[in-house]
Amino acid sequence: MDTLLSRAINWDCPMSGDEFDTLALKIFAYQYEHNAFYRRYCDARRATAAGSPHDSQPVPSSWLEIPALPTNAFKRAEICCFPAERRIAFFKTSGTTDGETGRHYFSTLALYEAAIVPNFKQHLLPDEGRLRMLILTPPPAETPHSSLVHMMKVVREHFGTDDSFYCLREGRWRANDMLDALHQSETAGEPVFLLGTVFAFVFMLDEMAARGANFRLPEGSRVMETGGFKGRAREIPRAEFYASLCGAFGIPPHRIVNEYGMTELSSQFYDTSLADGAPGNLKSVPPWTRVLIVDPLSGHPVPDGVPGLIRIVDLANLGSVIALQTEDVGIMRGGKFEMLGRVASAPPRGCSLAVEDLMNQQG
Repeated sequence: MDTLLSRAINWDCPMSGDEFDTLALKIFAYQYEHNAFYRRYCDARRATAAGSPHDSQPVPSSWLEIPALPTNAFKRAEICCFPAERRIAFFKTSGTTDGETGRHYFSTLALYEAAIVPNFKQHLLPDEGRLRMLILTPPPAETPHSSLVHMMKVVREHFGTDDSFYCLREGRWRANDMLDALHQSETAGEPVFLLGTVFAFVFMLDEMAARGANFRLPEGSRVMETGGFKGRAREIPRAEFYASLCGAFGIPPHRIVNEYGMTELSSQFYDTSLADGAPGNLKSVPPWTRVLIVDPLSGHPVPDGVPGLIRIVDLANLGSVIALQTEDVGIMRGGKFEMLGRVASAPPRGCSLAVEDLMNQQG
């Protein structure tokens, strides 16, 4: 199974629809057999749909029929296909404003990392090899159970230069080092790559404004931002936030790319703006994943252009569940999707929560 998946995680030679179906159904059968919580969930869904208990295994005929587990189940149960002694890592969900978190366990990080590298290259570095990275998160040693920080570690190793560094250390903001690096980039004409959560960027912009600092970074510089503001101390419209980034760093808006991901997944989704050379909010779907927009009441897919809940099938999620139902609202447009926000009743969550907590500790 791992070998099949390793070949499937490929941008240059994507699977056919039939190949995706076959592999997704094999993984479902494996997860139904080995993931006790997921099996009970599937059986309960089938019993409810049939109106009576049913002991036999549900057999989807395509990936579209694989039962999608709500992401909040990770906060209430161990969603895992292997025994505790085989766990080599886990990532904690960044929680909600109430502090509720969950865990995503791994028996290997090989597939997880294999899904990061080609996807990141496709959307953030289609025109470059390595760039100096200024990473607006703590280093992995300080936050070993953050999926975002682990992703930053992987992309730094594959695509960052030796002088890349983390801008948060021991809960402290390395403002002087960061501003010095930006000045060096501007003076030397060497592009730089800034990566972090929305809230970390806002904190950075505030620091720059307080010092009267702004830059005209060289051509080829870029920004990757992730997370959001909902439920936090400050909320800024996306257009205003992007205008602030463009003004502070002197980069065009199409070189700002939003990443959409979550701890419960193993793959990420990126805006296509940098690859397309034009600003936009649409995210492409990696070949080893599928995205549906579904009606929140019926759970059935809605047509293009109609908003609904985002449902994701991620084949790289081998050790947990490949089909996940999020509480995020999106809209599909011609094979790509736009993230619109969260369901109004859903508690705010995201990696920006953890970063704001770190910033608040400084005060």
